[in-house]
Amino acid sequence: LIFWSEDLRDLMDIKVFLDVDAHERVLRRMLRDVAQRGGDLEWAINWYRRDVLPNFPVYTEPCKQYADLIIPFQNDNPVALQTLVAGIQRRIQESRTSS
Repeated sequence: LIFWSEDLRDLMDIKVFLDVDAHERVLRRMLRDVAQRGGDLEWAINWYRRDVLPNFPVYTEPCKQYADLIIPFQNDNPVALQTLVAGIQRRIQESRTSS
């Protein structure tokens, strides 16, 4: 959601959006919410259905349009990671040579 703010986007050198499979997002959120927020699974499911699911297409999905790099992510994606690392290294090198 950090891409939602134009002021913050303007401060970023590179914007990366991890495009995670919907099922994986649900599972990760359930595990996290139960472990970190102390709720039970029923609580986490109800909260997801009530708050998270209807807001994803409103707030999160539209942020994808601002990304410089969209990484499809289900499991490991070494090619995407290598691309991201190479881009960051190039930016660092460019900033060192221009200063």
